[in-house]
Amino acid sequence: MFEFKISNKKFLMPSEVSELTLGQFVKLRGERLDLLERLAILCNLSSAGLSSLRYSSKTEKELRDAIVLTDILNRDIKKFFESDLRFKTPKEVTIMGKTIKVPQDLEKEPLWPSRKVKEIIQEQVIATGKGEDFDPTDKMADVIAHYLYVPFTGMKYNEFRADEFKEAIYDLPITVAVPLSNFFFLQWKSLYLTRTSSWLTSLVIWKKRLVLRFSRTTGT
Repeated sequence: MFEFKISNKKFLMPSEVSELTLGQFVKLRGERLDLLERLAILCNLSSAGLSSLRYSSKTEKELRDAIVLTDILNRDIKKFFESDLRFKTPKEVTIMGKTIKVPQDLEKEPLWPSRKVKEIIQEQVIATGKGEDFDPTDKMADVIAHYLYVPFTGMKYNEFRADEFKEAIYDLPITVAVPLSNFFFLQWKSLYLTRTSSWLTSLVIWKKRLVLRFSRTTGT
């Protein structure tokens, strides 16, 4: 973590991609975020916690220095999305301190999680479009939650409880959540690709959508 001070107050911010959570990443994609709001998200603060700081030349310099740190993090995030790591599906994942195995063969999984995920993807196709316009990022937590609810709880699938479970998924590092969700989404690529596409085409779609969309909303 980066540790820095502004107006004698200590703040912590991710210094590596693995320290950035899926929840923070999704919030950073929000429209019309200013620099203070973005910095607050990275520090897990309310924007009021930074906007209430009193002005001084020292505070302004400290704030500029903190923003430079966000630029460093943004560059590392871009490198992650340009690498093959975003498709390296983990065999295990730790959620709320519990380590569970990731289902590798979805055809052997219960019917209802897959049915729900199919609905989620179809709704996202309507919202964003097919082909290169398809943007699944905001539904990553949903898809992971519905597929991992049963392995995590050891209980029968419950659509409403699985939907609530996504709040825990937001705490996953994006280095875990992104490849995991990519694995699940790519099982359903026939729903959002406009034609039969190769694995390479699928990679291009994810690289373009995730990297460019994140860059636009963080101002890099």
